[in-house]
Amino acid sequence: MKNLLYVEDENDLQSIFKNEVIKGTFNVYSADDAPSAIELITEVPFDIIIFDLFYVGKGSAKDILKVIEGTKKKIESEIFILSGYATELEKILGEYSHILDPRNSFLKPEGFFELITRLEKYS
Repeated sequence: MKNLLYVEDENDLQSIFKNEVIKGTFNVYSADDAPSAIELITEVPFDIIIFDLFYVGKGSAKDILKVIEGTKKKIESEIFILSGYATELEKILGEYSHILDPRNSFLKPEGFFELITRLEKYS
C-alpha cells in the first residue's frame, strides 16, 4: 500500500479525507501544520503528498516545499496542492514550477472532488 501525507489544518477535512474518502486505499498520515509535515517527510517515504497553502498553526506550504527542494535525499513524491486562495496558488506554482505540476493543483471546495478522482489512478 502506498504512503500518503495529507497536510490540512481543518480537522473536519482531515477526518473526511482520511476516514471516508480514501479509507483503505493508502497508508494515510496527517499533519495540521508545516513543522509536523516536515518531520514526517524526513522520516517516511511518501508516494503522495497533499497540502494546503496556509495553516492556522505554524508555517506554510512554502516551508514544506523548501524542505522538499533542499533535501539531500531525493524525494520522489507526487505533490498535490489544495487551496482556497487562487492568487496565492498561482504564485507558488510559479515559484516552485521545477517541482510542482500545475495539473496537481486544485481550488477548494470544488477541487476536493477533482483531487479524489486524480488519486484513484494511484491506488
